[in-house]
Formats: sequence, structure tokens, C-alpha cells
Amino acid sequence: MPREKAVESFRKLSGDVVVLNADVFLRALEIYDKSPKLDMVDCLMYGYKLMRGADVLTFDKKLKKRLDEV
Repeated sequence: MPREKAVESFRKLSGDVVVLNADVFLRALEIYDKSPKLDMVDCLMYGYKLMRGADVLTFDKKLKKRLDEV
């Protein structure tokens, strides 16, 4: 499924269900849509770092590089 279609589907779904930490989820969708090298789970972790200042530990070099930029 193309990323654009996945993001569109998640956005529609988020209006129908309760999403805890919706701000983090929506930020992760933005990151996912614009960062083809990161998968959705990486984008969620990156979103938690950006929105909540959470410490994220990873061996994933692409994600670590992005986290180090924050």
C-alpha cells in the first residue's frame, strides 16, 4: 500500500476511534508520510521523542540518526 494511502486511512480511522496520545500518533503520521526510510513503528518512537521528550533506545541506525537531531 502506498504511504499516502496508509496515512489517509489512519487519519480517517482516528476520527472513529479513541486514540491515546493522539498528538503523538498524528505527528508520527506526518513523519511517516515524509520519511520513506522510517517505518511506522520508528515514526511512533520518533514522535514520542518530539512530542513528549521520551528517551528512546534503539539499534536502528536510521532512527538513531533522526533521534540524535532532536
